[in-house]
Amino acid sequence: MNSKFKLAIISLTSCAGCENAILNASPEILDFLGKDIEIVYAPIIMDSPPPSSVDIVIVTGAVRTEEDEKKLVEWRDKSKIFVSFGSCSCFGGIPGLANFFSSDTLLKYSYLKQLGTINVNNSPPSNGIPNLTDYIKPLRDYVKVDLYVPGCPPPNTLVVNLFKSIISGEKFTLSKKSVCDECPLNTGKEKVISKMRRWAFSKVDKDKCFLEQGFICLGPATRGGCGARCIKAGYPCRGCMGPAENCEDQAAKMISAISSATSIEEVSTEDLTKLLDLAGTFYRFTLPFSIFKRKIRRG
Repeated sequence: MNSKFKLAIISLTSCAGCENAILNASPEILDFLGKDIEIVYAPIIMDSPPPSSVDIVIVTGAVRTEEDEKKLVEWRDKSKIFVSFGSCSCFGGIPGLANFFSSDTLLKYSYLKQLGTINVNNSPPSNGIPNLTDYIKPLRDYVKVDLYVPGCPPPNTLVVNLFKSIISGEKFTLSKKSVCDECPLNTGKEKVISKMRRWAFSKVDKDKCFLEQGFICLGPATRGGCGARCIKAGYPCRGCMGPAENCEDQAAKMISAISSATSIEEVSTEDLTKLLDLAGTFYRFTLPFSIFKRKIRRG
């Protein structure tokens, strides 16, 4: 009798980074796959017919097309444990920034107005192409999600813990700390921002809190569990782990953190104009998961 958990890995609109994260997570993954878990379907890494049912389905990517939506519902019905894996799957991810535009606008820009594009038909392709959804939503808005594994891609420790929890039957949990709590640059003292700076345009002290230097770092508003990996690599947190515990809207939380730390006496209006692309910065991974979700169009 085969007692292994049957696993399917399904990709929606994505970059395949999450699949690589699973395969590269740890030598322990090979042990799991050898003893306790069997990958029975994963088109991106193997060629096999789709099974009628599985124990676990890991879904990566966002629902950007009607085909994605159909695939999602189908695999929810086929699986016992449904795992939303990666920022795109959990929150909408970077593709979710497209929610600031209509689908028609996106297609016309990509296939008609993009610099260097030559389109003799003067229209977006349509033959055999699945229709885009009106806007991107988190997977939880379509189907019941059992487990969330955030990150772009999810950190190794979370991937390993996911498989350990499934095999052992123990509850899989996410960190309740923020990235700030895990950050080696956090002194624990009250932060004071006296100047706003743009990354790559100003000198950076990699041994001092980036936010205190005036660089946007989303650590205060982002869930921990990644070990502050970007900050340890000398780069500010971009928020891929999603909103911190008990945070309803990542952008609102971050704006509040900046407001409370900014010195009104020292930071000028000119300084504030250095904060470009606020929506893309604060909602880089979570716009569809936010309070606003998308740009509302009237008329």
